[in-house]
Amino acid sequence: MRAGSRVSVLVFAALLIALSAARSTLWAQAGKPLSKAQIQDLLRSGVTTNRVEMLIGQRGIDFEPSEADFQALRSAGAEDSPIDTLRSARQILPKEVLLARYRSQARDLAAKKSYAEAEKQYRAALQLAPQDAALSSRLADILAQQKKWDDAVGAYREAVRLTPGDPETRFDLGVALRESGNLNAAINEWATATKLKPDDPRPYDELGRAFIEKRDWTRAAIAYREVARLQPDSPAPYERLGFALRNKGDAAGALAAFRGALRVRPDSPVAHNNLRFALEVKGEFQAALDQYRLAMQLSPQDESIRTNFERINRRLQGPSLVKK
Repeated sequence: MRAGSRVSVLVFAALLIALSAARSTLWAQAGKPLSKAQIQDLLRSGVTTNRVEMLIGQRGIDFEPSEADFQALRSAGAEDSPIDTLRSARQILPKEVLLARYRSQARDLAAKKSYAEAEKQYRAALQLAPQDAALSSRLADILAQQKKWDDAVGAYREAVRLTPGDPETRFDLGVALRESGNLNAAINEWATATKLKPDDPRPYDELGRAFIEKRDWTRAAIAYREVARLQPDSPAPYERLGFALRNKGDAAGALAAFRGALRVRPDSPVAHNNLRFALEVKGEFQAALDQYRLAMQLSPQDESIRTNFERINRRLQGPSLVKK
């Protein structure tokens, strides 16, 4: 046998082996959608274009074809016809691919404030991954954006069940519970959040607001002391602490808290006004009058400050220091 003929036989035999291997692999996975690699192998091994098209139509594909995929198939020997078939092929995507698609679409929709559509994508994702705490939490966030508070509570509770040690989810659940009218349950969640993440001022601040609403001045003061400790450069926690202490009857404590607010922001008319109130309660009317003067200088259009200044001024039986 001539050398050329022998080479031709060997090449033909190798082609048959490759074709047999490709077909064997394909038939072993009969019924499953085709992957990119399988389609390329079929084309390279000499399977006819019509046959490849038929398989794509029967079994679908397990990927989302891109222009790069089409180019790779052309390199493998595909003509325009199977590529057109591929463009319209039924996609039977793996779970991971579908999850990534739902997440991405949900994020994009949420960024556009299309919350109802984002909700649908997150719910579809949870059908595939019901034990994914992050998905439950993101769904709850979207429900909260739509003010579907009862549904948001349910989604946050599921996220908490899956990850009970997550302080962020505990905090968010507390907010949803408060908005749904269950303040006591909200307090419990915020209290748990403070234990899980004691350096976060937000749950303490929410606790302070909740206790003020319940007129529990002692616990409100405890909460706002923690906020002031964690946010020493903000006047707000000092002002709220002073408000709680004043209502509790602790005039000296309230005075110290309002002075703390002024140390942080000496140009705040609100802080001066709060301090004058505490001084007035203690009977230090002249000092209160001085605070009114400062408050009026900082906020000259505030008629309530002017009126109260005149009231204390008359009480001290001194001449008015305000020019009409």
